[in-house]
Amino acid sequence: MVIGTVRGGMSSGAAETTAPDVFGDVRARLEAGAIDLFTCDVFDTLLWRPVAEPHHLFVRLGRRLRATGLLADHVSARDFARGRREAERQARRLHQAPGAAWGECTLEEIWAAMPGR
Repeated sequence: MVIGTVRGGMSSGAAETTAPDVFGDVRARLEAGAIDLFTCDVFDTLLWRPVAEPHHLFVRLGRRLRATGLLADHVSARDFARGRREAERQARRLHQAPGAAWGECTLEEIWAAMPGR
C-alpha cells in the first residue's frame, strides 16, 4: 500500500512514500515522547499495530504492569496474558448465552472477569 504525506499528515495521492517510512517516523516520535496523543482514522482494512494479533499485546501489558508494581509478584507477564485472554473468552460467552442481548463485550466486562478480582 502506498500512502502520501501532506505537511506531516497522511493522505492518499500526494507525494508518495511507503507506509513503513511514515509509520517509522510516527513510531520514533512516540518512543521519544514527542507525541502525547496519537489518533488516527481507520479506512477500509488499514490497521497499524506492532504485533500480528491484538492478544499478543497482553504480554507487553503484563511486563509494563510488573515494571510499575501493578502486577502481583507471583503473576508473570505470560500468566497475566493467559488470564486476560480467558477473561475475554468468558465475557464473550456471556453475550452468546441463550437470551442474552447480542453485542460486543466491553472492556469493563473483560476486566471484571479477570482472575484474582
